[in-house]
Amino acid sequence: MSQSEKFSDEFLNAFIDGELDEAEREQLLDILRHDEALNARVCDLQKVRELLQHAYRQPPEPTRQRPDPGRGKWPRLGTGIAASVLLSLGVAMGWALHGQQQPQGGLLDIAQSMQLDPRQTAAQSTWRVVLHVTTADPYRLKTVLDEAEDLL
Repeated sequence: MSQSEKFSDEFLNAFIDGELDEAEREQLLDILRHDEALNARVCDLQKVRELLQHAYRQPPEPTRQRPDPGRGKWPRLGTGIAASVLLSLGVAMGWALHGQQQPQGGLLDIAQSMQLDPRQTAAQSTWRVVLHVTTADPYRLKTVLDEAEDLL
């Protein structure tokens, strides 16, 4: 058994932490002067200890900055007033333009507004209707099919 294997990691960590009494410390220092393997183990344990201390070190306190003197209560009030004015303007415009929407006609209205070529005879004219349904609502689908049936 070599001198390096004689000492446990706990004993070597106690040496690194300065927890050994004077006699044990002197004995280990004498052995460390002559045993390179034990010296390397102690150096490795010392590196691990320093890395752990570095990992758990508290970050520096952030420096407190004084608030900007131009950013007090009044600029926030101005921003709030501007937001309120824009919101009120948007509501007023929406209310005013609400009545100008054109209601969409049904299929029958659309079909009646189509212009037919008067030169075509009744035998030549054939109706072709394409229905584009963009909803899965059964009520609306039934309404579209009923209007298409009325057209034909």
